[in-house]
Amino acid sequence: MLCALATISVVGCSTTKTGEASPAPVSGLDSENQPPPVVDPLNVSPYLEDPCGLVPGAEPARLGYENKRAALPENHSGARLSGPGCDWHAQKNGGTLHVGLQSKNRERGTGGLRGIYQGHFVTKQYSYLEPTTIDGYPAAFSDAADGRPGGSASLFVGIADDMTFSVALGPLGEGKQQEAEEGVRTIASAVIRTLKGGA
Repeated sequence: MLCALATISVVGCSTTKTGEASPAPVSGLDSENQPPPVVDPLNVSPYLEDPCGLVPGAEPARLGYENKRAALPENHSGARLSGPGCDWHAQKNGGTLHVGLQSKNRERGTGGLRGIYQGHFVTKQYSYLEPTTIDGYPAAFSDAADGRPGGSASLFVGIADDMTFSVALGPLGEGKQQEAEEGVRTIASAVIRTLKGGA
């Protein structure tokens, strides 16, 4: 079961009548569809209670997002299913910048980029997957719904073999896919610097 949030949609979560997630095992990746290993794992534990602290204050403002940030409450459906996250809102176009930690996926045994690859290649919950790297860390542009034509971007970055963080941005408008992707890359690099202690 794979769960992510914000413009990275909550997907792959079987739920009971009370709305709680129930585990669903996922496997079946072939040798050609394996994500690369994480060589230098990063520890997210200090930020599970403060996901907004992952992004230095000036970075969202440079992209047109207000420096005012809002952590998702624990009872938010996305935070409950995926993990803690933080949102910033655009000053001009009403779009959102979201950064999240997929700690709940790790707890379910579907954490890391392997879970994202399974969500695309095996369970077909993610409509696209484009591998990339961010500052030497394996990553993938991926989402349940393809918002790229409307200027949205969703990125997962593997910071341990069983842990990812996500950055989602947009919508910026038609024809602004590249701008959105550059924006999430910028924020993802800032998160990595923070996790390395260089914020």
